[in-house]
Amino acid sequence: MTPVWSLRVFSGEKSLRHNKVLGSRWLNERGLHRWRIRVADSLARRRRRRLALAVPPEQIEAFERDGYIVVHDFLDPEQYHSIFDEVMNHPLPSSERREGMTVTRRSSLDPSDLAEHPRLRALIRGRSLVPPLRYASSFGGEPLFQVQTLFVQPGSAPAPDPQTDLHKDTFHATAKAWLFLTPVSEADGPLRYVPGSHRLTPERMRWEQQRSVALSESGGGGAFRIREDELADLGLPPPRRFTVPGNTLVIADTSGFHSRTPTNQLSTRIEIYATLRRNPFNPVTGWDPASLPGLRGRINTRLAQADRLLKQLGLRGSSWHNAGPRRPQDPPSV
Repeated sequence: MTPVWSLRVFSGEKSLRHNKVLGSRWLNERGLHRWRIRVADSLARRRRRRLALAVPPEQIEAFERDGYIVVHDFLDPEQYHSIFDEVMNHPLPSSERREGMTVTRRSSLDPSDLAEHPRLRALIRGRSLVPPLRYASSFGGEPLFQVQTLFVQPGSAPAPDPQTDLHKDTFHATAKAWLFLTPVSEADGPLRYVPGSHRLTPERMRWEQQRSVALSESGGGGAFRIREDELADLGLPPPRRFTVPGNTLVIADTSGFHSRTPTNQLSTRIEIYATLRRNPFNPVTGWDPASLPGLRGRINTRLAQADRLLKQLGLRGSSWHNAGPRRPQDPPSV
């Protein structure tokens, strides 16, 4: 596997556990992980310069400073209420996953699923949501759109929700977006993000070097965790919690530190969720495999089909379970 592992150095692969080249203590002591971060960051900056013309200057300024963009009252009231009604009243093909006390449901927003969602279909094809998401990810291309519902069920599982630990998703720029359809309070376990944690400061790079060497020994994954009391040593402030009204859009580079806020309250959070992640070593913004015939507009469908096939073959599939057609407010099945 060594030739394969070596080629994957130039991909978005992040796991130090499954790739023995990326997880080599000897290589990481000599800066392999640090080199990948710096090259990926340099390429991301170049790609963002090509994408900046489509994004309002104030959003670019906020993103470069904080690592996220916040837009209150993102939709006009009539559009917001129409989309809310479409989402709540029409079931969509869904998958669910339990992590500790939290069940996450994601429902497909492929165009073929949206015959009864004309306003929602117009939103995900529009020019107000996609350009800043592309800028944050540093890539053009087709984002993955879903309706996401988070059910927090206190006492339903002994293990904690791992998504409540502050972490980065990977070593390179990648974007997620949340258009909150319902208000988010402290009891709902809001998204939290450490402002400025997407920047590669000298303190951050020293931390990355230390973590890569330490996790090379233990075989850790690539979504490095950090304790809140470590942030000050990196010159970072406490995380911001996004307790926001409905119709608020947040777009973030999730190579910065973020998580769900722990909560012990029974709650349900409903949002339009989007993500865009590509190979960080690709120097161009335009070419996107998700735009190929058979994939364009069908990413959710194809991913679900591939996962079912893997499981039928007895191979390792994802941790997501097919839940069938569901509305966001329908009780979870896992």
